Amino acid sequence: MLVGIYVARRLLDFLAERTGLRILGIVVVLIEAFFLLLVVTGGIRVLQTFGVWLNDRAVMQWLAAIKNALADFFAVFKIDLPEILTRIGRSSPTRSGQY
Repeated sequence: MLVGIYVARRLLDFLAERTGLRILGIVVVLIEAFFLLLVVTGGIRVLQTFGVWLNDRAVMQWLAAIKNALADFFAVFKIDLPEILTRIGRSSPTRSGQY
């Protein structure tokens, strides 16, 4: 399908250049946009499939266990990260106009 779209685009592009018809140029642009949309959609699907495959692997479970252990370790310190970031945001020199 991709090869067919590419060949059709090249053929119409050649015809548009030879005849000078603007409508063929517009059709070439629409085919090019469809081709790019198809490639982007296919790429997203490949990434989603890879993510599902990766989540089924034991490595992800090991990483989740490590993440949970680190979260439990840092929970001892009782650091409220959102509150700290909010305070830093309020005292930022660029926010108050000072340099």
